Amino acid sequence: MKKLLRSVATVALATVVTGTLVAGLAGTAHAAGAPPWEPVGNPPEVGGLTFYNSAGQVITSGSTTAAPIAAYVQGSSVARAGDTKATLFAVTPVNGQVPGVWSHEDQLSGSPVYPNLAAPAALAGSSLPLVTGTSGDETLATDISDNPNSDGSGDGYAGLYVLRLFTSAPGNGSSTNYDEAVVSVSGTTWTLDYSPTTSTTTTLATSPASPQFQGTSVALTATVTAGVPGTVAFDDGGTPITGATSVAVGSNGTATADVTGLPIGSNSLTAVFTPTTGAAFTSSTSSASTYVINAPTATNTALSVSPASPQNIGTPETLTATVSDAASDSLAGSVQFLDNGNNLGSPVTVSANQATFTTTATGVTELPLGTDSLTAVFEPTSNAFASSTSTADSFVVQPLGDYTQTALALNLSGVTVGSPVTITADVADTSNPGPVPAGDGTVQFYDNGTNATNVISGSSTALGSPVTLAAGGVATYVDSAGFAAGAHNLVAVFTTSTSAYKPSTSTNVTFALDPSGTASDSSSGNVNVGIQAGALTISTPYTTLSPFSLGNAVLNAGGGYYTASAAFGNPTIKTSPTANGGVSITDTQAGDGAWTASAQVTNFSNGGTGVINGQNLAFLGVAPVYLTGNALQSGSVTYNDVTSTAVTNDTPYSTGATGTDGLYGAPHAFASASAGDGSVYVDGTLSLVAPSSTPAGTYSATLTFTIA
Repeated sequence: MKKLLRSVATVALATVVTGTLVAGLAGTAHAAGAPPWEPVGNPPEVGGLTFYNSAGQVITSGSTTAAPIAAYVQGSSVARAGDTKATLFAVTPVNGQVPGVWSHEDQLSGSPVYPNLAAPAALAGSSLPLVTGTSGDETLATDISDNPNSDGSGDGYAGLYVLRLFTSAPGNGSSTNYDEAVVSVSGTTWTLDYSPTTSTTTTLATSPASPQFQGTSVALTATVTAGVPGTVAFDDGGTPITGATSVAVGSNGTATADVTGLPIGSNSLTAVFTPTTGAAFTSSTSSASTYVINAPTATNTALSVSPASPQNIGTPETLTATVSDAASDSLAGSVQFLDNGNNLGSPVTVSANQATFTTTATGVTELPLGTDSLTAVFEPTSNAFASSTSTADSFVVQPLGDYTQTALALNLSGVTVGSPVTITADVADTSNPGPVPAGDGTVQFYDNGTNATNVISGSSTALGSPVTLAAGGVATYVDSAGFAAGAHNLVAVFTTSTSAYKPSTSTNVTFALDPSGTASDSSSGNVNVGIQAGALTISTPYTTLSPFSLGNAVLNAGGGYYTASAAFGNPTIKTSPTANGGVSITDTQAGDGAWTASAQVTNFSNGGTGVINGQNLAFLGVAPVYLTGNALQSGSVTYNDVTSTAVTNDTPYSTGATGTDGLYGAPHAFASASAGDGSVYVDGTLSLVAPSSTPAGTYSATLTFTIA
């Protein structure tokens, strides 16, 4: 118990208070509001108290049994200039007595020196009086025990205790002025009810100086009374600025926000400070600062591409962007080139108002097949100029593959006005003679608007939708509505879907229908059609990167050998030459000649020393799958299994065994046709046996199918 340490000062204070009250202080009222004796004059009550935990965070309640009552207690005003020590007292208010003469008090703390450089940053740098608590401090519970508040009259004094911070200096006793706070006590918990607040000031500075161009990053810096905890909201014309609505005040008393979105025109900027709840300070607003944002100067970006469209895939293209403004200024910045909205490389620095980028023959900056939409976007270095985007350049990249030829044919026999007409296009590979495979492109048929050089114009009429190539490179369109009376000019345009072929356009076919419905050739009276040399092809859908899998080999029950087998083809799928997953044979040769299909396999290898003899592989259950409506139908194809004694007898060949059993050592025929024009699938089962001594691993072989 530390009573009456300030009795002399108290008497002097009573004399002042019973005289003239010089000034009152505004207060921060909490749960119970301002107590009935407030406001007390200033002096002696010069400010309020703010309570902090050890991390420097403001608190508004705590335990009455804790020592200290708070890690730090700070006054909001300087009680006496030149003082360097602060002491915290607890006083019990008494109704009917002037606050200056209340004598029921205990000293809660020692008299530590301030500033305390070991305190959290905001407190360490403050010149305001600060009590640094210690574990040896007296608890509020002790004071309550010594000086209980026994008022129960409902006059507003009950349950309240007053905390006062006085200052002193070596050789100079305690100050008569103090900072004060009022707490209420419930059980063992104290809660801040009221604290007089000290006014704050907030100023606003901007950098760089006004005016600036749109997009400039402007630093808004608010400076608040030093040592005051809280946040700052920056406003423009009273409207909060996005991203700058709650900026914490730092230990140096400043809060800074960098903003780039100030609108064009005159902006009225303010900084609004809000103290942390429980802090004994007022909010404050800076004076308005006028900041002007100017619109940037418009620019223009023009794009040129060389060599000009169209070009083969892999052709390097030089893209040149030229930037300018109305005043012909020298512009600095960079240009990002784009293809279909995707970046082509990195931004290119502008030099002499130009930026150049060259695409690569291969890799990420190669222009892809098809129509590419090329653009250039200029981003200036200075905000004095606006960015700009060029008009899109439509650039056509055509395949590097084989040249093709498209032949158009139609039978006008019996055609009348409005009667159905069947139009056929044959697409052939002229670099490697033969039909373009099914599914490798589409044909669009057109009527009218095509000139003598087969140019498709805006007035051309597309006949239906593009037709996907079928087997033999054939695309067929049936115009069920037929043609109207008058002249017609037909053309077929092949568009590839792979890089293996180039597009091609047929020679135009002209004819006329008179009103009576009779068809006639408008030029010579004949309808011409080209007969392609044709080709004989055999294929499977499997490649080195996408091999056919026999699955995992299984050791037989006796442990003598491994077996593995899988269906090569699916006879229930007949939608395209490769969709069934087996062998696809297409014969478009003129003359309807015979053909024989064979297969030959290499040894299997695991990439190391492990080998499985190729004679251990057989092609069993061989059978043709005929396509509905195709020239090759049931009975057209003769077929047979390619057996292996190793598979038949479950006696696998050793690694070094020689011979041509199974599918190994020579081409083994499995299908043939005496009159072969058309397409057919051939399916079966690939069966393999291997010695039980075969090392573990994944084994691969090459199975080659030939036709002649």
